Amino acid sequence: MVEITYDPSKPLKPHSYPWWVLLFTVVLISCVVYALFLSPQYLVAAKDFKNGIEAYNKKDFASSISHFEEVLKITPTSKTTKIAIAKSYFANKDKKDDELGLRYLEGIKLGKSRYADLKEVMPIEYQQYFSKK
Repeated sequence: MVEITYDPSKPLKPHSYPWWVLLFTVVLISCVVYALFLSPQYLVAAKDFKNGIEAYNKKDFASSISHFEEVLKITPTSKTTKIAIAKSYFANKDKKDDELGLRYLEGIKLGKSRYADLKEVMPIEYQQYFSKK
């Protein structure tokens, strides 16, 4: 049997972690800090998007467009928001706004369900710009 003794006059050697554990820890902490800085603005965008949907459902298209524009300031490449703002422009009875709605759809590929949803409010003359592949 081995006897373990402790000599208080000799301090313990400090423990050191392998380099990869330290590197992983630094990367992990950096990711958490980065996410903490970005989260507030994305929470604001999510709230604006929700408010835009609610305004659209209440047929308050000017308000929904305003909310969706705020979302696009934070997430300018959001496909869902671009489709939603286009729907708001199309549903708005002001025909001058229809071209603005079409501009938001530029370069976006729509699936069948999204196109069918958009087609309900899209003017007939704009439907020719979409190919069915």
